[in-house]
Amino acid sequence: ETAATRNSPANGWAWRAMGLRKSRDEGDDTSAAVCFQRALRCSDIRSPENDALGVFYADPNTPLASSSSSPDDKIALCHSESSETWAELAECYRQLGKYSAALRAYEASYDASGGNLSPEVLCAWARVDLDLGLYDLAAEKCAEVLLSSVERSGSLHRMAAYIGGEASLLLARSCIHEGKFGCCLGHLEKGIARMLDLSKSATGRSHYCEAKLLGDLYSLGNLLPPYVFASTGNPEQDDKRHSDNKIGMLSPE
Repeated sequence: ETAATRNSPANGWAWRAMGLRKSRDEGDDTSAAVCFQRALRCSDIRSPENDALGVFYADPNTPLASSSSSPDDKIALCHSESSETWAELAECYRQLGKYSAALRAYEASYDASGGNLSPEVLCAWARVDLDLGLYDLAAEKCAEVLLSSVERSGSLHRMAAYIGGEASLLLARSCIHEGKFGCCLGHLEKGIARMLDLSKSATGRSHYCEAKLLGDLYSLGNLLPPYVFASTGNPEQDDKRHSDNKIGMLSPE
């Protein structure tokens, strides 16, 4: 706190440390958000390439901070700290229910990382997409996490599969309301496959919320008309065929 209150343009590390303590240890996301905002205004986090000492604010235990790393790699490491700070600010906004602000912060984190976000940040971002009704984007981020090198039996893989399953269910509900039964079935199949794969993980256990989500997916599928299950494999073509059939049935002979 003493370092943070000093009037220095390079004390972002102190503001970030305060923000982490307030959000993780004290649960004070409002104060933590202010700390992260202050950190992002400081040169050692915002623009380390313009600060002669910016490299020295990186974690010395990381591979890129070693003496054998190139100057460009070390600057990239500093920029990753900026990306992480934006992601931490986004999580505070999400906890406070400020989803649009959280979305903007995640976009800034993505830009600062050069498009190379960690699976943890992608999962958190996907949750904000769900809160804002951006179900397609949430599903894409979860799919990216599931295709990464994340351990299949780990909590992060489980989280990505569950959020992706939620996105599939919400997309399917949207499709069924619009009469797009083929597309609805496609989303349900993806969601069910993810949840069944999750139940086969190394832990062998399925949590209540996961079992309930799987049940919701099957229940929605039970509302689909029988013809959908004899589809051509192309949801859009199936929906068009069904629409043509209805028009033909309504047309006078």
